[in-house]
Amino acid sequence: MLPWDVMVMRMVQYFNGRLKKLSILDLKLIQVAAMLFALIAVNLVSLLVTVNIWWLFGILFLALIRPTYAFCIKTEADSTISTHPATYLF
Repeated sequence: MLPWDVMVMRMVQYFNGRLKKLSILDLKLIQVAAMLFALIAVNLVSLLVTVNIWWLFGILFLALIRPTYAFCIKTEADSTISTHPATYLF
């Protein structure tokens, strides 16, 4: 294998491990954030959406707080966010 192949494989394994830390709530918040990003892009390009753009930015920011924490900061020993299916909503 070439050195860059090994590097790419290690990077993919690293990010797969990070993605496994996300709960279903985190994934849904990322989905909401993607939809809000699309609405912001449409709002900037055309006048089809009449919602104030700052509301969209605010909701986008709020929707990305928990997934960003879970992906970037959360460690294995951190149990502040439960991954048990029965506690997703609590």
